[in-house]
Amino acid sequence: MFQGFSQQTNDFLWGIRFNNERSWFEAHKQEYLDYYVQSPLRQLAQEVYARFSAAHEELPLMVRVSRIYRDACRLYGRGPYKSHLWFSLRMSGENWAEQPVFWFEIYPAGYAYGLGIYEARPALMAKFRKAMDEHPEDMLPLANAFQRQTRFRLGAEEYKRPKRHRTAPFGPVVQSQKPGSYL
Repeated sequence: MFQGFSQQTNDFLWGIRFNNERSWFEAHKQEYLDYYVQSPLRQLAQEVYARFSAAHEELPLMVRVSRIYRDACRLYGRGPYKSHLWFSLRMSGENWAEQPVFWFEIYPAGYAYGLGIYEARPALMAKFRKAMDEHPEDMLPLANAFQRQTRFRLGAEEYKRPKRHRTAPFGPVVQSQKPGSYL
C-alpha cells in the first residue's frame, strides 16, 4: 500500500542529479529499490491503475513505470541515470501513443501529473481542430472552466510553423500556453 514519498526520496533524487555516476548509484541502490523511490512509485502506480481500471472496466488499460537507467543512445553527456521518474496509465495495443495517457512524474524539485497524447500525429490534431471549429458548443464549457481555475496549465510543444490563428472562444486558452508547461 502506498504510504507516500519521504524526504529521503527527495534527497535521493537530488543525490542522483548531482552524483550521476555508477559508484554513487551502486552505494545507494538498495535505498532506491526498496525504500525511497522505486517501491513507493510502483505502489502508487498499481493503486492508481487498480482504481481507474475498476471505474472503467471497458477500457483495456495498462500501467508502465519508468526505469532509472537512461538509454545509452540518449546519454548526451548527462550521466547514466535519470533524476526524474514517472508512471503512465495508458491504453494497451499498438496505437497507444495516439491515445490519451495519464501520467505522474516525480523529480528533485517536486512532482507533476497530467493527461496528454504522447505522439499526436498531424492528421489526428487536424481532425481535433476541425471538430472544435465545427462544434464549439461542445468544448466551450470546458474552455471556460479551464480559464477559471488555477491548478492546471495547458501546455504543448509549439509547431515549427504556426497553424492558422484560433478564433474565439478558444483563442485565449490556446494563446496562453507557455512552452514546457504541463497540463
